[in-house]
Amino acid sequence: MINLMRRHPRFFVYACAAAAALRLCCVLWFPVSFDDDTVYYAELGRNAFQYGTYGSLVDGTVIPTDVRLPGYPAFLAAVFAVFGDQHYRPVLLIQVLVDLGSCLLMAGIALVLMGEGAALAVLLLAALCPFTANYAAVALTETWSIFFTSLALWAAVKGNAVLRGGAGIGLSWWLVCGLAIGAATLLRPDGIMLLMALGVFLTWRLLRAPEKRQVLTAGTASALVVVLMLTPWTWRNWVTFHELQPLAPRNFTAPAEYSPVGFYRWYKTWPAEFATLYDVFWKVNSVAPAPEPIVLDEVPSLAWDTPPEGERTLALFRTLNETSQLSPELDAQFGALAAERIARDPLRYYLYLPVFRIADIWLRPRTEQFYDGERELLFDQYWWRFESVGQSLFSIGYALLNALLLAVAVMGMWSFRRAPGAGLLIGFVALRSAFLGTLENPEPRYVLECFPVILVFAGAQIEVMLRAVARAAGSRAAPGCGRPI
Repeated sequence: MINLMRRHPRFFVYACAAAAALRLCCVLWFPVSFDDDTVYYAELGRNAFQYGTYGSLVDGTVIPTDVRLPGYPAFLAAVFAVFGDQHYRPVLLIQVLVDLGSCLLMAGIALVLMGEGAALAVLLLAALCPFTANYAAVALTETWSIFFTSLALWAAVKGNAVLRGGAGIGLSWWLVCGLAIGAATLLRPDGIMLLMALGVFLTWRLLRAPEKRQVLTAGTASALVVVLMLTPWTWRNWVTFHELQPLAPRNFTAPAEYSPVGFYRWYKTWPAEFATLYDVFWKVNSVAPAPEPIVLDEVPSLAWDTPPEGERTLALFRTLNETSQLSPELDAQFGALAAERIARDPLRYYLYLPVFRIADIWLRPRTEQFYDGERELLFDQYWWRFESVGQSLFSIGYALLNALLLAVAVMGMWSFRRAPGAGLLIGFVALRSAFLGTLENPEPRYVLECFPVILVFAGAQIEVMLRAVARAAGSRAAPGCGRPI
């Protein structure tokens, strides 16, 4: 990568300058530091720093919790310790630098798999990608997660190249890969899927490659580093809560809190997409009174199959609005309703709706983190209603741009499917997408960790198409060259 930078210094300077400018514009115009998750991350980090206890402050006492992993709270606490509490501008500026690092790592992946031309194309595409750039201005885990995902995949393809070359194991690369996976997991629990994808890839290599001992050693080294990085957190949870919790609870509930599994299961029985999170999902709370009631007219008719079932469903929400909190008894009624719906159409629950959720998080407009100065969303999440023609047209255009990027990436996956290490990248996207299809809250940001793969294959495919165009143009011009008059 250093040699490539030396051969094309101006290109790297211009690409990085463009990347920095785009992200700084997002920080200037669309900063987001008021998300509920951001506030909670900051509280956890502040309490750990000031009181020595990782938890929430309740009536003057810090109550330990394990509902969020400590990576991002630790980052916020470190920045606040240097620049002052609640100073988010340094947080976002650091994330701009981190995202620039991600762009370089994606180019490094392409350099290993596809060559120099692809690396340059990937760098430029990643630098100008708006879907990742705007998250540098959002005080959430995504920018750091993208960076460590890129680092893990880069180290893995470098290590795989050493294995294939027969020059040894490339142990340092596999250790770096383990460190990156461990860091990604300490940011978000689904970061562990990097290790799962790596395990599948190396197992496949173990069955086919002659250097079985080297492959086994490489996988063991990465896995051991991840285990060691998660051990302090796991031990802390065991000592504090007497539970084996190396990641975070599935439904993000504290050990003493009630988890509304019945409501979650019911919510997954109808084609709930991202906009319904605002109207229904995020207004239901089993721990404390909900801040606002659910508007019954905003519960779509897709949530029931028959008029009687619709009446039962709306009756449950009327009761929920009266109590402002989801009780275990009411949750059990949602669970019973879910069981009936699943029994009536199991394919819908186990096949069709997961596919729908996967499609929704990949294809919908990525405008959910654009806010104005009043902390109001700039773009209506119900873009198809055309309540604001300008907003809807922008959202449609943004969705088409996203779809075009994905289509080119899929073409690149096919073109470079035989590149050494391509199976790891493609397998990671497939594994993560399948997992996200099982979630009840399909947020578009959950696929951003896959964008290093998307950008690598899309950039490489663009470079292939540009070379094809250049060859075609050259072949058309060639017959006239040197022909006697």
